[in-house]
Amino acid sequence: MLTRLAFTLLLGFPALVAAAPPDAPPGTIDRNARATRAEEILRLGASVAPEDEGTFLRILEEGADWERAIAAKAVTSRHSKRAIPTLVILERSADPIVEFEATVALHRLRPGRETLNHLERLRDRGGKLRRALQTGERSGRPTYPEEASAFFRGSVAHPLLMTRLDGALGLVELGGKYLAEGLEALTKAMASPTPDERRLAVRVMRVQYHEPAFVPLLESAANDPDETVRVLARGILTQVGVAVPDASAPPSATSAVRP
Repeated sequence: MLTRLAFTLLLGFPALVAAAPPDAPPGTIDRNARATRAEEILRLGASVAPEDEGTFLRILEEGADWERAIAAKAVTSRHSKRAIPTLVILERSADPIVEFEATVALHRLRPGRETLNHLERLRDRGGKLRRALQTGERSGRPTYPEEASAFFRGSVAHPLLMTRLDGALGLVELGGKYLAEGLEALTKAMASPTPDERRLAVRVMRVQYHEPAFVPLLESAANDPDETVRVLARGILTQVGVAVPDASAPPSATSAVRP
């Protein structure tokens, strides 16, 4: 069975989906072959066996562009010595996905002003850049140094919604005095008159940990005029063990996010 990360890679980056066989009908794509290969690269990256590590690093160095993008996403500090010189090269790749993933991985392994400047330019892509600043994890929740707040605030001010949402989630995950700023950005997104934007905002709150501050927003979204928004919000609430409100009940004054 494919890992969640493998699915995320394929769904988040359509260019990673394999081309169809030559005799396939126009428009056909071979997702299974590419997904199986993605799963194998992720397995090699997670393995501590020396032979697997060697194979994984050779993929990062010599693989097809889409394979290198997946390998860059799976690089850990264990691979630093050999991976960093390759990532420095891949950071300048003409392939936008390889460039993106290599820059994120390089900043995680070797944070510095140069890669941070590159990350700031990559905000225009609308990707999940906050993981470049992640230093660890606590009970499924990413952890960041406090100085990451400046980057997240810059993302929240960006014109692209996905970039704003990524910055908002980073501020929420930092918590403390930054929590309110992150929630404010999410609330603004949930107030959008465009259903697609509200759907994106709800999806951002589907995380691997329970964030109590999301509950009022999700309870309001569970009664959204858009069915997809309602279904997404109700699914997240159910997943974290929160009773799902009656779809016919209006949002409470404390949980309403749209005027």
